[in-house]
Amino acid sequence: MTWKVDIYNKIGGHWLVEHSESQSTFKVKLEGEEPSKAQVRLIPPSGKVLPWTGAALEEIQEELQEAFEAEWDKEGRRTRLRELVQTKLDGDTRAAADVISRMSGRNVSSRSVQAWRSLSNQKSSRSCPPWALDALEAYVPLTPPSMVTFDQDRWLLENQVLLADQRLENKENWLKKWDKVPIAELGKRIASLDIFLTRYVHKLEDQLRVLTSTLETSESFEDYKTRITDELERLNANRFEGHAIAQAIRGGREEFSNSEAFPKAAEDDSHRSGQQQGRTVAYEREP
Repeated sequence: MTWKVDIYNKIGGHWLVEHSESQSTFKVKLEGEEPSKAQVRLIPPSGKVLPWTGAALEEIQEELQEAFEAEWDKEGRRTRLRELVQTKLDGDTRAAADVISRMSGRNVSSRSVQAWRSLSNQKSSRSCPPWALDALEAYVPLTPPSMVTFDQDRWLLENQVLLADQRLENKENWLKKWDKVPIAELGKRIASLDIFLTRYVHKLEDQLRVLTSTLETSESFEDYKTRITDELERLNANRFEGHAIAQAIRGGREEFSNSEAFPKAAEDDSHRSGQQQGRTVAYEREP
């Protein structure tokens, strides 16, 4: 294949395609109201001309036309597959795999169906074969699919391939993000991440300690539910108070905004009260 075409790689009114032999990227305009039936036309790079002319250009554009038509055909099968799986099998890819396997005589898994329905720009995407669509088209469900409540476990099973795709994409994006960090900032970034992870681990350890100790000392499950809620709220309140104190120290606020360690608001209130009464009023913290 001379051309690498991604129908989702579109900027403005143009598609971007890669010419495999020259490793060059070109803009393409689809002339027609419906993209899947439009005529493909190569656009010269800004300020340049196309490296082909005459018969060579016509041949190149014919190859590109065929590449686009093939991609639109794949997209049509993917869209139809999604429709059939949803309307006939309530979106159940495991049931779809079973139907296709039985009616086609080929071994198909739930992951196969998920890969077929993935968008073409995803790593997991695979082209849905016509025989799989034929099997679903011929299948007549015994009962129409019913509306069911959301099932988290089923959703996870039905979207394993999609979630794996997202995991790979997130990893790539994370690596690209770190690649862009200047060497001078790398140590600071790593230290910040280390601090965050260490605090998070300590938080989990504290929660586990509370869960375990409360479970060991509770008289009943109802007692445990009541106590664990109170204990976790107390733990969170203590952690928040520690965070607030650290922020106040760092920012020189509240008690740490002056040498006497008076809260700013209390200091102002003491000053106003002293003026009214003609004497100095000491600030006393309420219990």
